[in-house]
Amino acid sequence: MTSKGKILVTGAGGFIGGRVIEMLHLTGVQSLRAAVRQWASCARIGRFPVEVVKMNLLDDAEMAAAMDGVSEVIHCAKGSREGIVEGTRRLAECAYKKGVSRFIYLSSIAVYGKATGTLEEGMPLAHTGDEYADAKIDAEGICQELGRKGLPVSILRPTIVYGPHSGLWTEEVIAKLAAGQWGTFGEVGEGKCNLLYVDDLVGAIVACLYDKRAIGQTFNISGPEVVTWNEYFSRIQKDLELPPLREHTKHGSNVRALMMEPVRVVARYVRDHHMGTVKWIAERSRLLKSCIKSAEAGIKGTPSLGEFALWSTDAIYSIERAKATIGFVPCFSIDEGLQLTHQWYRHQESLGNGDGQ
Repeated sequence: MTSKGKILVTGAGGFIGGRVIEMLHLTGVQSLRAAVRQWASCARIGRFPVEVVKMNLLDDAEMAAAMDGVSEVIHCAKGSREGIVEGTRRLAECAYKKGVSRFIYLSSIAVYGKATGTLEEGMPLAHTGDEYADAKIDAEGICQELGRKGLPVSILRPTIVYGPHSGLWTEEVIAKLAAGQWGTFGEVGEGKCNLLYVDDLVGAIVACLYDKRAIGQTFNISGPEVVTWNEYFSRIQKDLELPPLREHTKHGSNVRALMMEPVRVVARYVRDHHMGTVKWIAERSRLLKSCIKSAEAGIKGTPSLGEFALWSTDAIYSIERAKATIGFVPCFSIDEGLQLTHQWYRHQESLGNGDGQ
């Protein structure tokens, strides 16, 4: 397939969207348009001669400008529930009206909820009350509805995506391990960790972009190996020569998580409703600033109940449909992916930029 217009990548200032832009550009694709929500997030992709536009999915004027002359859409943007659901609706409807030749939506394995075993794309999905998972289910439904009307849509459900610039599954994990408070978590951490190196995900996106067989399909996308979460933490600690991991028991881990949960609830409320006031007071009160730092350290150093639920989940996400339909074969073993990730991280550290930004 030869693009007749621009390939629009939403969420291009983020981890996955940014890598999509990088790899498409580096493989010779010239007709790219990177959409970012805020100009401050485009520093990474600004290294390349790629068109960058500002687009809030809930701003009709910005969306119309970003979609002008677009023939394919790769929708990587995320955000609040409204952004995920209503933003996807507006973008997909706009793409349908413009007659784009491809619309690729990045969903998540979160749509499977707490299901266990070997999970395939055709299983029924149910809302569980988890805001993010429920939003992704609803957004998928919107894409499928427009697909039935003629939008050439493909939905990808990636697993645990890691690699350079990954905040959640790379930088945050390394920071917690480096602090010396993290560790292995006994049977709580023996659930399946379905890792996916970011470049393998981009490969699946590109396959959907150019293969007509992907139209109307939903695919799980995962890496070639499955390890436990305890093993994932141990491999990072060993490769980066971080402090020895503490061995936490199931009982002790659960007690710490339960004790920290009220602190998390208060912290989220303050962040969402009173952050400006708290910052103003903290600048003038050493005691409050000290309390805030102590709370932050406790939150970062203690796994949440939600993390324990994820780490103990015994689920594997089948990629047989993607293999059979679009020829998807993940190329990066966990060792290879971690090696590349750690090379990047060490480079960031040598530049005095340990946050990887």
